[in-house]
Amino acid sequence: IARHVRRTTTLTASAAVLNAGVLVALPDVLGRLVLGPTWAVVEPLVVPAGVVMVMLGLISGVRSALLGLRAVRTTLRVDIATTIVTFSATVVGAVVDAAHGAFLFLAVAQAAVAVTWWTVYLRGGRVGTEEPQPMAGTTESAAC
Repeated sequence: IARHVRRTTTLTASAAVLNAGVLVALPDVLGRLVLGPTWAVVEPLVVPAGVVMVMLGLISGVRSALLGLRAVRTTLRVDIATTIVTFSATVVGAVVDAAHGAFLFLAVAQAAVAVTWWTVYLRGGRVGTEEPQPMAGTTESAAC
């Protein structure tokens, strides 16, 4: 499992860093050519959007490992909690500073979410302590 986490996280985070790097390094001329007059509005959002992409890349490996270990309840709880955190941060950020604030607050929230996922994984997610539960209306053997 640890090898899967390393491989998946390295792949997704590397792709995100590469993508963010391309966006940040994008010359203004090319940005204006592709996006026209909206480039002036989009350009300040590129760095926070890049941070969000990298944080998502850092999350994917540990989240999939927890699911693979059948820690479904834990994964669901973390998903619900982190969805509330990211949604709330985005709304508060939008109130504070429109789209720019929304992206900045979301980037900070995604960093906290990444730390949360890694903490859950490192504190026992590798053990897979949750037993798989049969679906309603099925027998124990049919669920496996």
